Amino acid sequence: MFATLFASLFVQGILLGLAALALLAAAPRLQKRYGPQWLCRLWVTLAVLLLVPLHALVPQAPAAVSVDTTPLYSRTALSQEVTERPADGVPYMVAMEGGAPTGYIVPRAELQTGHRTVLERLAVGATRLNLLALAWNLGVLAVALYQFGGYAVWRIRVRRTAQPVDPSWRSALPQGACPRMVATPLVRSPMVVGTLHPVLLTPTGTAPKGADYMLAHELTHIKRHDVAKKLLFTLACAVHWYNPAVWLLAARAGRDIEEACDAETLCGRDADCRAAYADALLTAVRQNRGPALTSGFALNKRQFKQRLAALWDTAPKHRGRALLAVLALSESFDVVASKDVAQLLGVKRPTIHRSLEMLQQKGLIHKEPYGDIPLTDAGREQAQRMERQRDDLSLLFARRYGLPADESVRAAFALMSALSADSLARLQ
Repeated sequence: MFATLFASLFVQGILLGLAALALLAAAPRLQKRYGPQWLCRLWVTLAVLLLVPLHALVPQAPAAVSVDTTPLYSRTALSQEVTERPADGVPYMVAMEGGAPTGYIVPRAELQTGHRTVLERLAVGATRLNLLALAWNLGVLAVALYQFGGYAVWRIRVRRTAQPVDPSWRSALPQGACPRMVATPLVRSPMVVGTLHPVLLTPTGTAPKGADYMLAHELTHIKRHDVAKKLLFTLACAVHWYNPAVWLLAARAGRDIEEACDAETLCGRDADCRAAYADALLTAVRQNRGPALTSGFALNKRQFKQRLAALWDTAPKHRGRALLAVLALSESFDVVASKDVAQLLGVKRPTIHRSLEMLQQKGLIHKEPYGDIPLTDAGREQAQRMERQRDDLSLLFARRYGLPADESVRAAFALMSALSADSLARLQ
């Protein structure tokens, strides 16, 4: 049983590992075009495929079983009867008839390869597969004990050192948020533990500057079920511990999970909020990190540089243009569909779906599956304001700096994404 499962997962892991390496190579370009949220969905899909043995999902025809009632020493398709005594090293059986030997049953001549028949070689191959399956099982057990055992010991230590949360941490929570919180000296920055019943851990003592952004980040982790995603990648690494592509996939997924959480936390925030959020990241850069199955705000210096760059990568990624496209289409047609928006912007429909979802979450549009996309009052007001800002800024770039019309529009969108509303008002 384990040998069959190992063989299936091994082939599946090699093929999916090659696909993962190709996607990892293209990840920087994909992130610039679609954002880290889209990449997280892609990595989770690969992790699920790595864990589910696909051969078990494919229906197989029942095997036909026939019972051979002939004696074992009779001639079969793999044997023949000879009268001369076989040479040394060749297995044989004596054919009997009426109590007297009549010949020797030996493997067919074309099946005799040295001192082993093909059947014997198959038996040896099966033994080697069982040994590989045993080594795989031991590797899975070792990685699982290291990851989950370390996490279990750490949770026991957290439970023993748990303290009441300082009121300053609770006052830093967003309005209306009331997660289960525990303070412990084992952490130096907030983090979430637990998949089914998440708990927000905070350091002991008073909350530092930027604690509101740290807690908002962790609450976004809870909302996105990021700890459950990390559990998925931990299981994939345990099952495919011998495959380096899976470890690279898990590392990249952990980074994109954090960047996607940053992007959702800062959605709709201005440049001042992004600067304060970056200060909170800087506060946590030298703090410790939790074990597996936690989502910590702390990170190393390299990850800090990458996430800091992502914070200020506020390119519209089709969202601002999508809102303007909906406005333009709604003024010309009674019904606006996602395919119309994608066609107007010159992109594929899957590309525009995420932008429309973000606009719906912000209350700017009403979007029904395969239905009309009307603007809300707030969405129409914002789209008209963006249209005026885009026209004013693109005109500024064209007249003062001599940029072509298309470059002026792109520069206007980039500036609209990076500056706050007050800064934009001063430019106009």
